[in-house]
Amino acid sequence: MRLLVLCVAVLLLQSCRERPSGRGTDSPAVRASLAESTSAIAGGNDAAWQDPSCDTDTAQAHPSAGVLVREYLVRNDSLGFTTGASEENEAWLLGAAECPGHLGGTDGIVVVSSYGLDSLLAGIDSAQYLVSYHVIGGADPDGSGRWRFHAGQRLRLDTLVLVRSPYGWRIGGDPTDPLMSPSAIARRYEFSIPDRHMLDSIAQMGGRASRPGA
Repeated sequence: MRLLVLCVAVLLLQSCRERPSGRGTDSPAVRASLAESTSAIAGGNDAAWQDPSCDTDTAQAHPSAGVLVREYLVRNDSLGFTTGASEENEAWLLGAAECPGHLGGTDGIVVVSSYGLDSLLAGIDSAQYLVSYHVIGGADPDGSGRWRFHAGQRLRLDTLVLVRSPYGWRIGGDPTDPLMSPSAIARRYEFSIPDRHMLDSIAQMGGRASRPGA
């Protein structure tokens, strides 16, 4: 047990050391992420809801881009999307996505200890946000009804593109990658005893996703 606690402490300490010191867009990774999302906007987001295969929700909803992106992050952290998520959470995503008919799926979940949100662009018809995740590992089904946790630390940068449709703001692209805190994933799925002890220890030592600031 002492060895387990020591391993968790080292993992969290490394996460603190690798936390980015700035919130600008000067790093190559941030610039590449921003360029990729900008290309996505230029590639046809202005007419996505006119594509019948998109099956866009035409109910008026999400009048604020900032509120929408924050709700997406909180829902993803606590419940996940596409991987055994609640029906209510799935329905919310289908209504919030710009093109729900083209959403993909995944069998795995990324486990994160914290995340931060920065606004990159706030326009009249589009907005871009950079989300920095401190990843501590991943989880996937083991084939027996249980899930496996794989420890592995890295920094992940995602650029979320939001577009304003005639029906309100929507999340562009395919934002379905589940990124959940260790406490949330431990509550929702069944793990082996060693994996559960590891997730519980990380959560107890503060390794749960922080909520995005204003």
